[in-house]
Amino acid sequence: MTQPPTTQATPPASSAESARPTRTAVLAVLLAAAVLAVVVVALSPLVDSVMVGDREEQHDVAFGAPFPWVRQDQRDLEPPLPAKLRLASPQEHPTGTSPAVFVVDVAAAFTVFAAAGSALLVAVACGRRTRPGQIS
Repeated sequence: MTQPPTTQATPPASSAESARPTRTAVLAVLLAAAVLAVVVVALSPLVDSVMVGDREEQHDVAFGAPFPWVRQDQRDLEPPLPAKLRLASPQEHPTGTSPAVFVVDVAAAFTVFAAAGSALLVAVACGRRTRPGQIS
């Protein structure tokens, strides 16, 4: 007589293991954080403004967040002072960028976005393990 094949039952996953986010979800969060960091930092000079009090300050106006990485000479503008200046056309005003500061800004933004995304991912994973009406 042949005996039926034996199958080993897998032990139920512990609550800590079932609350762990999948590798794919973690990679998706990190990729989203990286893309968001580059987009936010690249667009930050467009929404940044700088208050200047005299004409000399218009020689080197810095834009960008969290650290300024775009610099522009806006001396040919003559707004009433003090003035709030925004990034102007690079064709009309000498403009320079600092790639090193841009990379530091992206790294800082990535750290913040990745931490927030990871915290959200863990919160969602922990929320799935507790069902409504179930006491944990």
